[in-house]
Amino acid sequence: MRCHKNRKIPKLLRHIFLVGVLCFTVLQNDESLVFAAGQHLSTPQEIKLLSLPPTKREKPVDVAFAIKVLDILEVNTKNFSWDVRAFMFARWKDKRLRFKAKDNNGAKKLTFVGERALEKLNSIWHPSLFIVNQKRPRETESLELVIHRNGIVEIKEMFNATLVADFNFKKFPFDKHIAKIEIEALTHTKKEVRLVPGVRSSGTAVQEAAAWTVKGFNLEISTRPESRFELSSAEPGAWLAPGGANDFSIAVVEIFLHRNSGSFMWVIAVPLLLFMAVLWTNSMTVKNSVRPWPFALLLGIIFFSHGAQTSLPELPYLTLFNIWLVEIYVFIFIDFLLSIVAERQSALGNESMVARVKKAQLWVMAPLAAGTWTLSSLFVLEIIRLSNH
Repeated sequence: MRCHKNRKIPKLLRHIFLVGVLCFTVLQNDESLVFAAGQHLSTPQEIKLLSLPPTKREKPVDVAFAIKVLDILEVNTKNFSWDVRAFMFARWKDKRLRFKAKDNNGAKKLTFVGERALEKLNSIWHPSLFIVNQKRPRETESLELVIHRNGIVEIKEMFNATLVADFNFKKFPFDKHIAKIEIEALTHTKKEVRLVPGVRSSGTAVQEAAAWTVKGFNLEISTRPESRFELSSAEPGAWLAPGGANDFSIAVVEIFLHRNSGSFMWVIAVPLLLFMAVLWTNSMTVKNSVRPWPFALLLGIIFFSHGAQTSLPELPYLTLFNIWLVEIYVFIFIDFLLSIVAERQSALGNESMVARVKKAQLWVMAPLAAGTWTLSSLFVLEIIRLSNH
């Protein structure tokens, strides 16, 4: 039993020595280490690979970044979200990963795919790029990690994500939106990691969602403060440091979406106009006779307008379509009142008054409604355009 206990002493000393070396390494580099779930690290060298790569004069690590949007799977206007399928590329240099080709059967680069790429990423430092405005964690469709013999590291990822969007429906059904993908390094400020445009151009080769057209693409890389820095700092308000000292580097991808209003106009707007035309022709009676007012038309207008409105969320402001509906209902209400007057005067035998009311319905109300609809549309669109500038 004594011999067995004595054998444990050297093993215990080895563990103490490894812990001491690890602490010394961390204190010397003054860098934070990030451990992934399920990692098993046994040597100080393996642990050191998780720290920031060394750079000249302690400059931030430049991460070349590019993204290509492949498909816009869905635009959910009711939930203020959109689904995207995209390809993301990132590249940086870590001198600690350099190797000689002769040590790897002549290979000048090492390629890891799928689960092996994920395992390798968990054993080295990487910028931990994440999507700030995602509703839930993105789903990685494919992942590839390439390590070149000169220490250049490349990540290529195909992913699907549901993203939050700040849609503005004031111009509906002629609305235009900017859908964004906001990407940052999770744990490093701009003093440690800096996103730079990749040599491979970003862009789109988009399969568009139904009812939408992509009119443009833009990638902008900048910096901004993030409140999560406050959680790792003992100084209140440190995330709003003067001059943006604690800002994070961020890449913002903008997709310019325009609604295909032609489909809406044919399915909703044209039937509404036809209902209005039928209501207008209802006043075209023989001589001074009065037809019953068409209540069925009112039900049709309510049905079609409600169907269009259900495609939008509850909004604190009026859309252009709402203004159209208000004008239509005002026209219907006035036409209904005029029909009551005409019917009353017809019952009293006042044919001249009936004739005047019918002329007002036929030659005043209809042109006035059409003109008001057109002018109000132009006015609202211009007001919105000026407010956006």
